[in-house]
Amino acid sequence: MLSTLLAAISGARICCFESGEQALAAYLADPESYQLVITDLEMPGMNGVELCDHLHVRAPHLKVVLATGNHAAVDSRTAQEFGFSGLLYKPFTFDGLEHLLEHIGVLETRHNELTA
Repeated sequence: MLSTLLAAISGARICCFESGEQALAAYLADPESYQLVITDLEMPGMNGVELCDHLHVRAPHLKVVLATGNHAAVDSRTAQEFGFSGLLYKPFTFDGLEHLLEHIGVLETRHNELTA
């Protein structure tokens, strides 16, 4: 569902992976193809914090967003301390996702124009 939302608001090519290891391998194979990584906190093998660390060693300015349903595990301050550009609590809305992407600078703000 997330990939469908991202494609709808950005028009970007979206890649999905089953694990942090797969995501890291794909990034390392073609780093210029990625502007943003959205990761879950809890994944098999490498968790989202570890993935963020590995990515930032290679690309310190890469935007990495943490998505989690575990509200008790992390707050926005802690996410920022871990190196994440933003935090999304699941379930999140289309508007919430769009607002976060605009806020971190990976999606242009859309302005509604009125015609008289």
